[in-house]
Amino acid sequence: MEEIELSGFVKQAARNMTPLLKEKELRLIMHMNLDNQYYVLADPTRLRQVIMNLLTNAVKYNVDGGQISIDVFEHNEYIFVKIEDTGVGISIEDQTQIFDHFFRSPLVKDEVEGSGIGLALAKQLIEAMGGKITVTSESGKGSCFMISLSKQ
Repeated sequence: MEEIELSGFVKQAARNMTPLLKEKELRLIMHMNLDNQYYVLADPTRLRQVIMNLLTNAVKYNVDGGQISIDVFEHNEYIFVKIEDTGVGISIEDQTQIFDHFFRSPLVKDEVEGSGIGLALAKQLIEAMGGKITVTSESGKGSCFMISLSKQ
């Protein structure tokens, strides 16, 4: 684990998504102020893997012409990464299982390619770094994933 400046780290990961964003004509909005530097102690390889998984899901499960917004902010002793999309959303029932290994929502598993391990792995990796990952969502209105890590 090493000290990472999270705003720049997330911005770089988002830049890697440009080709996928263009494919679906998605708009990416980054709310983070790069003047604010937020440091966390994390494994950079694993953290990049988690952020890329969340961004890839935000693209895959979004509607053509939709939007993805990213924010990095501080609250109390934590730094948060918030990734929100305007996609198909996740039902209340599915939200209780979304971080389970191999879970795929029956509503989208035939329409969107995937294995059902990405979010389970993301949760495991974030928890190994002492953090948390949560989701809020509404069917048909998109999803919001939030990562929290202790401030360095």
